[in-house]
Amino acid sequence: MPFDDLRQWIAALDRAGELKRIQTEADPILEIAEITDRVSKSKIGKPGGPALLFQNIKGHPNSQLLINQFGSEARMKLALGVNSFDEFADRIKMFLDVKSPQGFLDKLKMLPLLTEAGKFFPKTIPTGPCKEVIKHDNFSLLDFPILQCWPQDAGRFITLPCVVTRDPKSGKRNVGMYRLQVYDATTTGAHWQRQKVAAEHYRQALRNAAGATDHVGTSTGDGRTAGHGRTSTDRVGTGAFARPASEASQGDIDVPPGEAVDLTQKGNLILSVTENGYGKRTPADEYRLTNRGKKGVINVKTTERVGKVVAIALVDENSQVMLISQYGKIIRMDSKTIRESGRNAQGVRLLHMEPGDRVAAAVVLAPEEEGNGNGGTLLQ
Repeated sequence: MPFDDLRQWIAALDRAGELKRIQTEADPILEIAEITDRVSKSKIGKPGGPALLFQNIKGHPNSQLLINQFGSEARMKLALGVNSFDEFADRIKMFLDVKSPQGFLDKLKMLPLLTEAGKFFPKTIPTGPCKEVIKHDNFSLLDFPILQCWPQDAGRFITLPCVVTRDPKSGKRNVGMYRLQVYDATTTGAHWQRQKVAAEHYRQALRNAAGATDHVGTSTGDGRTAGHGRTSTDRVGTGAFARPASEASQGDIDVPPGEAVDLTQKGNLILSVTENGYGKRTPADEYRLTNRGKKGVINVKTTERVGKVVAIALVDENSQVMLISQYGKIIRMDSKTIRESGRNAQGVRLLHMEPGDRVAAAVVLAPEEEGNGNGGTLLQ
């Protein structure tokens, strides 16, 4: 890469006349994104507008925010250190056209090419500038001017992160760029498509966790749950059941991968959430052990009013739960505020849904520090 750090990159943008510094106060909630949207789409000046460096951010003194840095063809070429994108095609073609060396002189001629290829791979070093400031205690994502870009967004998003995951099987590292939704000061949710490498790493970690327990429960959308011994749900390949965990009715949709819970933890409760925003807690010991391939027992009495089950999870009295809808509504609540009821109950309303909206996900969070809980806060 032509630049060692962000400071060098900003200085290069400034020298090239591609940077606009903004010293007027701007709000990271909606305002900065709206300004950038207008600038990048403006018909005045260069296509894409300039990169913007906000230096006076509301609620975040001494912070700066760079945006629209790659918003034009000229800045992309500057970032990559090329005058034309065809230079990349030429580099790739050079490696594709390599022929097997026929003698010592041919091997010598290949040395520059091999040296260039050696630069492709990342280097592991013991330390660097990125480790100059490390926060272990009192860390909060809210200390950073993370943007909310659109009025209907579910909250703030880290839009250009490097997300590092490791393959649970091979240990190989993957670095991907997946938007991170900020749930609270220490929790984010990764937005990745199913085919992404990190998504498969996550699914494999869930499979490993499910395979480590002796007594697991799986649930289907029509409100049935089956408890099995671990060996009753052996897995083969990538996420395929070697034998059926539970028999689903025709047209039913299984609760998404990962909705298998460990039933061996005494005193825990199973939280069940339906697509129309209803939920309940049921003691885990009410789910009897069954053989594989059975229909299971009633978990939620599903009706048109409550909808199908979309999530199950183990909770206790100290857990906190966050529900997220497809339209971007979020509610966070203490699990103990959710009514405890039997398997055959429909549950109570946890989140009021607009027509056409559905619960997209339910997340169990670590409890907040004592005194900060408020029993449920709705964010729109």
